[in-house]
Amino acid sequence: HEDLNRVKSKPYVEHMEAFGMEDSKASIESWKKHLLRHDSIFVDHTQGMHRSHLTCPKCGKESIKFDVYSSISLPLVPSKDRPSIPLQDCLDQFAAGEQLDDHNAWYCSRCKKHVCALKLITLWNTPDVLVLHLKRFTFEKCPVTGKLLRKKIVDTVD
Repeated sequence: HEDLNRVKSKPYVEHMEAFGMEDSKASIESWKKHLLRHDSIFVDHTQGMHRSHLTCPKCGKESIKFDVYSSISLPLVPSKDRPSIPLQDCLDQFAAGEQLDDHNAWYCSRCKKHVCALKLITLWNTPDVLVLHLKRFTFEKCPVTGKLLRKKIVDTVD
């Protein structure tokens, strides 16, 4: 992308908090800020935006941001009842949201500490070319040694 970037002089751009703004306005402003530093044929055809919504479980403070992506990492949910995993199940799991753990805690400015927030990602717009990354590995702690063990998911996705 950098070799094709039409922007030669990149200004400093601050990330924008969108909570309290109309989503359509916030997404347009975020995209405009992105284009101030990144504008290429790669951006034109392979980047989209998602809406990230975090909520503090303690005080209810919310953070909404629109972020640019060039690929989506989809979790695989194998089932013993089926020989393959439907792609729609992976997309549904991606959109279901997640409770952050201590290793990925979010800093709540109201509580003044890191919290295990609820995180929801919604695809706001998709590019012409959508790259899907399939999370084909799971990690589990070995009960004997305590080391992390990597396990490959071999199911097919259709």
